[in-house]
Amino acid sequence: MSTRVCISCKEDVKGFVFCPKCGGKTELIETQDSQVSAFMESKSNSGSSTQIAMWCHLAPLLIGVISFLLAFVAIGFILILFAWVPPLIIKSRNSNNANVVKNANEALNFQFFWLITSAVLLIAYFVIGVLTLGIGLVVGGIAGLVFIFPVLLFILISQIRATSAASAGKDFQYPLVLFRLIKA
Repeated sequence: MSTRVCISCKEDVKGFVFCPKCGGKTELIETQDSQVSAFMESKSNSGSSTQIAMWCHLAPLLIGVISFLLAFVAIGFILILFAWVPPLIIKSRNSNNANVVKNANEALNFQFFWLITSAVLLIAYFVIGVLTLGIGLVVGGIAGLVFIFPVLLFILISQIRATSAASAGKDFQYPLVLFRLIKA
């Protein structure tokens, strides 16, 4: 069985080359009825799916930028601790969409990795500072200032690349994530 479906409206146009409603092009599909309806659903959900997947990466990026700008106020340090919340909410609301779940898992793994890594480094910084009677705090503070800006730049660029890839409908895996807590 063959039928024509409008690419824009996602409706059966009963053999017309152009859609009688919107004038858009149609596509000839030679399949069973269930596959035609699956085609129409996939075409209509693909645009919103990529936008939702993009927000899995963009929301933590915006939270990070806002918290960096508010770093002089205590709320900036607290806000960055919750950058993992938007991908989790998006994942829970769109659990039936494989593209969104995959992007949300990747964003969650990235946020958890840097959250855990930062916490471990901060604890180690204070323990070494106490054990060395404050000398480690000074040396670690200087080393931290040298390394923190390249790391923040790396995180910013990685999140921008992930957002761009998700908006284009491509798969993206964050670099340098040494462990992934959430499996596919």
